[in-house]
Amino acid sequence: MQLVIAVFFLPLQKKLITIAMKKMLILLSIVVLAVTSCATEEYVKSARNFYDNNDSLAVLVLRPDKILYTNHKVYDSLLLDTLSQAQISDFLIDNSIFLKNLDDTIINEVFVDKFIRVLAQTNLKVYTSDFFDEFEKNNPDNQYVIDLRKLEFDEYIDVVTDEYMTVKHNLMGGKDTVLFVHDTYLNYFAGNIWLDYHSPYSDTTSVLYANNRISDSHYGMFTKDYYGDVVYYEDNLGLTPGNIITFLDLIAGHYANYVYNHILNDYMRANEKEVMNFSDSLSVYFELSNGKIKLVDQQSRFINMR
Repeated sequence: MQLVIAVFFLPLQKKLITIAMKKMLILLSIVVLAVTSCATEEYVKSARNFYDNNDSLAVLVLRPDKILYTNHKVYDSLLLDTLSQAQISDFLIDNSIFLKNLDDTIINEVFVDKFIRVLAQTNLKVYTSDFFDEFEKNNPDNQYVIDLRKLEFDEYIDVVTDEYMTVKHNLMGGKDTVLFVHDTYLNYFAGNIWLDYHSPYSDTTSVLYANNRISDSHYGMFTKDYYGDVVYYEDNLGLTPGNIITFLDLIAGHYANYVYNHILNDYMRANEKEVMNFSDSLSVYFELSNGKIKLVDQQSRFINMR
C-alpha cells in the first residue's frame, strides 16, 4: 500500500521540484541582472568622471608611414607573364573605379586630418609630430602615442546570391521542384587601419586594427509576373567617387572614437579596478555628437592584434 502511494505521488513530487527549480533560476537571474545593472551604472559613472575631470592626458598622433591602395578585381586582359610587378600595380589602379581618384594628399586631408580633429574635440590634449616638444612637456605618466603606421584602402567585387524555390507541374502530370538562382556582383570599397598604441600603463606596444566597408546599394527579389512566370526584380545604385570621400570622412571619425574608447578603458582598468573587474566584455563609447557616455557591444572597437 505504501509503495502504491509513493508511485502515485511521484509525478506530483517531480512537478513540485521542477517548479521550485524554475523559481530558483528566475531569482538567480534577477540577482545577476541587479548586480550587473549596478556594476554597469557604476561603470558609466566612472567613465563620465573620466570625461569630465581628466584633461591632463596627452596624445601624440603620428601620421601614416605607409598608405596602400589595393585593387583586388581580376581583369581578363591582364597578362601577368608579359608585365612587371610595377606595371601590374599601375594597371590595377588605372583600371579601378575608386582608387584611381585617391592619393596620399587626399587621404591625409580627408581621413587623417579628420581623425585628428575628432580626437582633439575630446578632453584629451592632442599633438602631432610638429608639436613633439610641447607633447614632451607633459607628465610621462599621462602620455599616449598613436602611430597610424599603416592605412590600406581596398576595392573589390563581391557577389550577393538570391534563391527562390517553387513547384511546377510537368507534362506527365507530376510536380517538379525548381530552384531559381540570381547572382548580383557589387563593388565594395574598404578602409583598413593598423595603429601602434603605446600607453603609460604598459611597456609594450599594442597593434590595433579596424575595418569598415561600403558597397553599391542593392535591392532584389524573386516574384511572379502576370502570367505566373518567376522573374527577378532588382534596383541597384552604384557607388560614386563622392560616396567614397563621404565614407572616408565618416570612418575617420569612427576610428578616432575607437581610440578615445580604448584610452578610456585602458585608463579605467588601471585606475578603476574595482569597477572594471566585473566585466572585460563591456565597452564604453563616447558619442561626440551629444557628449553622452553609453555602453556598446564589442563590434565598436579595435581588434587588438598584439
